[in-house]
Amino acid sequence: MKVLLWLMIPMAALIVGIIWASIRSRPPRPAAMQDSMATFSRFRRALATGSETDDPADTHPDAE
Repeated sequence: MKVLLWLMIPMAALIVGIIWASIRSRPPRPAAMQDSMATFSRFRRALATGSETDDPADTHPDAE
């Protein structure tokens, strides 16, 4: 009976690993329309302004 228990441990680890890998390999959900439009708007503003400064932190929208 102990041998059967020791054989079940690697099988359980294998099943948990397969489940974990299948969950991690799923494609991401599509972005919401509002998020997508906001990202596109930031992209267009970045293209319109160009790179006039040498410091990239000055043009980053989250930089303070």
